[in-house]
Amino acid sequence: MLLGAALFFTIVPFTFGLENLGCPVEWVAYKLHCYQFNLIPLVTYETASAKCQENGAELVRIGNIDEHNFIKSQWEILYTDSSVSWTGGQRDPIENVIFKWLPGNMRVQDSLDYWLSEDEKTKPGNQLVYKKNGNNFGWSVAKKNDVHSYICEISQDETYRILEKDTGLDYGVEVRNKNNIKRGPIMKMEPNNTVFVLDVDESVVLECLATGNPQVKYKWYKGSQELSSTVNNRYTVTNGRLSITTPQASDSATDYRCEASNEFGSIYSTNAQLTAGSLGYFSNIKPEKELATDFNYKIIQCPKIQGKPGLRYQWTKDSVTNYIKTERQQYMFMSNNGRLYFSEIGGPDAGKYYCMVTLSGSGHLQLTSDQAPSRISKEIELEVKTGSSKANFGPEILNEFIAVFPSLPMIGDEIRMECFAYGTFSSPFIYKWEKIDGEISSRATLSDLNRVLTIKNAQRQDEGTYNCIVNSNAHGSKSDSKNYTLQLQSKPYFVIELKSQLIEPGARFTWRCMAEGRPAVTYSWLKDTKKLVSGGNIQINTNTLTILRTDEKRDNGMYQCTAENSNGITYSTAQLKIASFAPKFIQYHLPSSTLAARTGKVSLRCHPDAIPKATISWSRNGADLGLDSSQSTGRIQKLLNGNLFIQDITQSDAGEYKCTATNNQGEASQSTKLRVVENLVISRRPSNIEVIVNETAFFYCGASYNPDFEIVYKWYFNGYPINVEKDAFYSEGTVENQRGLYIRTAQLKHKGNYTCLIESPLATDAASAFLTVKAPPSEPAGVYGDGTTEDKITIHWLAPNDNGFPITRYIIESSNKLNPVWKMASREIPSSAVEVQDRLFKTVQVLGLQPNNQYKFRVRAINKLGVGQPSLPSADYRTLSSPPKRAPNDVGGGGGKVGDLSITWAPLPPEEQCADGIGYVVYWRVKGNPNSKWSKHVMKGQAKEYYALAGLNYYTLYEVKVQAFNEKGLGPNSTISSIYSAEDLPRAVPVDVFADTYNATALIITWTPPVNDRPTMRGKILGYQINWENRDVDDPIRYSQSFYGEISEAIIIGLFPNGYYWVTVQVFNTAGLGPLSEKYLGSTGMDAPLNFPTEVTVYSRDSSSVEVKFRGIGFGIDESPVTGYKLCYRSVREVWDLDNCKDIGFVEDGVLGDLEKDTLYKLRVLAWSGDGDGKKSEAIYFTLENSLKRLRDKGTDPYLDVENLLFQAL
Repeated sequence: MLLGAALFFTIVPFTFGLENLGCPVEWVAYKLHCYQFNLIPLVTYETASAKCQENGAELVRIGNIDEHNFIKSQWEILYTDSSVSWTGGQRDPIENVIFKWLPGNMRVQDSLDYWLSEDEKTKPGNQLVYKKNGNNFGWSVAKKNDVHSYICEISQDETYRILEKDTGLDYGVEVRNKNNIKRGPIMKMEPNNTVFVLDVDESVVLECLATGNPQVKYKWYKGSQELSSTVNNRYTVTNGRLSITTPQASDSATDYRCEASNEFGSIYSTNAQLTAGSLGYFSNIKPEKELATDFNYKIIQCPKIQGKPGLRYQWTKDSVTNYIKTERQQYMFMSNNGRLYFSEIGGPDAGKYYCMVTLSGSGHLQLTSDQAPSRISKEIELEVKTGSSKANFGPEILNEFIAVFPSLPMIGDEIRMECFAYGTFSSPFIYKWEKIDGEISSRATLSDLNRVLTIKNAQRQDEGTYNCIVNSNAHGSKSDSKNYTLQLQSKPYFVIELKSQLIEPGARFTWRCMAEGRPAVTYSWLKDTKKLVSGGNIQINTNTLTILRTDEKRDNGMYQCTAENSNGITYSTAQLKIASFAPKFIQYHLPSSTLAARTGKVSLRCHPDAIPKATISWSRNGADLGLDSSQSTGRIQKLLNGNLFIQDITQSDAGEYKCTATNNQGEASQSTKLRVVENLVISRRPSNIEVIVNETAFFYCGASYNPDFEIVYKWYFNGYPINVEKDAFYSEGTVENQRGLYIRTAQLKHKGNYTCLIESPLATDAASAFLTVKAPPSEPAGVYGDGTTEDKITIHWLAPNDNGFPITRYIIESSNKLNPVWKMASREIPSSAVEVQDRLFKTVQVLGLQPNNQYKFRVRAINKLGVGQPSLPSADYRTLSSPPKRAPNDVGGGGGKVGDLSITWAPLPPEEQCADGIGYVVYWRVKGNPNSKWSKHVMKGQAKEYYALAGLNYYTLYEVKVQAFNEKGLGPNSTISSIYSAEDLPRAVPVDVFADTYNATALIITWTPPVNDRPTMRGKILGYQINWENRDVDDPIRYSQSFYGEISEAIIIGLFPNGYYWVTVQVFNTAGLGPLSEKYLGSTGMDAPLNFPTEVTVYSRDSSSVEVKFRGIGFGIDESPVTGYKLCYRSVREVWDLDNCKDIGFVEDGVLGDLEKDTLYKLRVLAWSGDGDGKKSEAIYFTLENSLKRLRDKGTDPYLDVENLLFQAL
């Protein structure tokens, strides 16, 4: 497969039925029509129709059962069991049970012989498709926006149009090497969205590559500003590469794009986003203790931390190096949402947990840095209280699952779907995934005990509804399941691209492009990077550009169709060249002589290159044959494509046949001598062919023979017989009335000599030709290294076979023994920059290696068609040792016990330690006196934290730095960070404490905060703790609740109605609590309404509202008086939201308005008072339509039939 290019795959099978009288390569003949079976890419109905029309064809229309069976015979060869293909059939918009063929509105035959089953007709969708279900094959229906393969159909009389439209820039050019053809720039490598890490990456590179002749020149733009070193010395433009040194946050404010140009015009690349990746810091405040009870599920949330574009989470327990492994602790699950889940928690799970966060890519934004920063949270203490064992329950899937990452998935993303259930975990739960409306892609993988489904490089066909099913062996038939419907956003991508065209002057010319994307795509057009608008000679209708009359001086240039949506911009680029020339025979030549068998038939080809189109005439022995292409009968015919066809050959047909092509620029002719023989002869001999990998090749082998005798065709590859029945790459067929051999999706292994052997009872004839397969380069060989230093090595290799196109670049990849993942060791290296050693070996120096690391290397080559396969890995090479090259990251700290100065840092990973004997020198001093001496402490080993004794200097600002060392010496110092020493217990006391009634079960507490200064607070206010106890209880329990922030009021809840409580307040910092305030006695309110309204009824009112009536309630001695009533309602598909309850006042009826049709609603009524909302009434279900239908007047039964409404709604 070609890298960086969309693969368009057309299969050409063996042809059954009558002889092909004029189908091009890649089309299949049946009777008088040609069919093209397009397996991929999968496209929508509109796109499939447009792609067929691009060739003058239409989506297939079935006329009779024989044609249906022909399609079935091809399907069995080409398609998988689950394939679906568009046809031209569509459901009639008025009579839904009828289907019609488009265009033309001919009614589709209503016979079950065509359908998979009768039920298929009533499935959702209006488009008729072919589908296979197991062993059954036939029609079904699909929705227009689904994506499927498609079948095109065209009359053989019209196939000449397919050949006529192929007038690219090489049309009429006589060159052996098409790379030498003069042409404008075409982008071959678009710049990628790139993420750089602030303060880590020393430079960032954006790169584009365009081909053209003469050589292309490049410019780079940030928005509309051209970039160069004169604009900013941080910018360097070298060919198509933009390098930005010391990237800054401001560099990510605007999109970047590349412009490529030569004498034929200029084009833009797609826009590239440059994103400043950054990772913040966890709070220095230790998180609140997490409480859990035995035999319950539990969720621990990673403390909040800022980071973009994405974060990757890992959890450890009791030590930062004791990683949680869910394959062992199967009741635990680490989600990409930053949470750690326990399906059922137990006493052994108690301990200290650490959340480790690493900066990562997100969706289409990927990090380019090898040094992604990471952070480790403060310990999260989990306390597990003793609880009673529950009866077997679950599994139950938590509400937040199925969780999908990224949250707005796009085509091309790696999509992660997570599923997790809680319940009694006496044995592992079993997780299964299914796609309800199709099969799960082969690109999908399951991991983490099948709880995670990952789809790589997601495509439109991956859309659909996914179902996660969880069951437990221990619980028999207990199970739970949840669905998620995956819909993919996408940047526009072209399904019909522009193709470079050579057009005659003065002609009307129309170009059409087509792109798909989500959300919908809008189009615009550029010529030489300038926007085109309708007017004068130009007409633009969305994705169609029409030039009313072409002019060489005005219209020559580079054109781009621009497709855009909120996800990005994509260009389809082509060159328009206005020219004319006299006919000439370049691609196809008549042989000097042609043999034909008596009573047989022969076809003589006449395909000149000419602009404008040439008129073809034929003569024999100098006499004009006077043939007209419109006459399709007779023994001698001129076909629509200009070829001469002779059947029932006699001896009198022998002679010299001349084809003459004429247009307004001149004429050209070529001739062949036809000899009539008695025996079998190959009249159309195979010729050498060049084909691009994955495309289809066809070798002609047309025979002229006496039809009274049967003939047998045999094919050989490099002398070995080809079994066309068993080898899926080969099939026999006919093109232009000539039999031959198809090589489908040709691979490098198919390169070689092909021989056609034809045998009859009287004679044998054979002919051979060579197939050349052009592809990305083969694997380089002989990779080895030398000249190893601390950070570089020289790599040598033997250049591979270029497979038909010159090698333009090389990629060097490395794998580190400490991190065994293949990564690019260098940017793509132009072949011109690679040195040649001893005329054989290519040589390049690889920089930026880590000292004291063991590496392997491999090499890939790139040509016009893509990136080739990698070479075999080299031997291992170890770089020399050195002192550490960089300082530790994330130097910080603070907090700890009173009298401590806690200093922390991120230790160097093993691959960056540069030698044995790693250790760290920690420095600190009080901030404010730059001349004071640094205190220091040497720590050997892989440490990450040090506590210095601050003594009485509580909550004092210090400067700290850390330096790594090894047995080779000291590395660089880190940047200086400022941190505070640990706080002391506060001395401050809140005053003016007051407790007031909030409602029946809550108090609102207010106070005057103390002065927030160092002598009083001995640190920084972290929050306040409120303590309370019940006045009326002997030996009361004291309860406490902490509230964070510099606040002066808080609410405590969960109290008893009509109760009295003593309240105190304390301020706290990271060291602990300050002294208690004075006590204050507060009282709670009375109960909210304890009863609920009854006799709730719903009446119709008008087309969008209903009236609700009910019986109100009284109140008891311990309840506060009723203030009013609320009507709480929602559709059954929503969740309750009490904020949307309608307050109707102190009345017993109300109106609900703005209701939607075809919606089932659920209603509950409650009373409320100054002490809160009361209990809700029983649920009442109603719909607007049924209310109107059944309750025309209030004399009828006012109650709604809930079961009936539920049934209708579902």
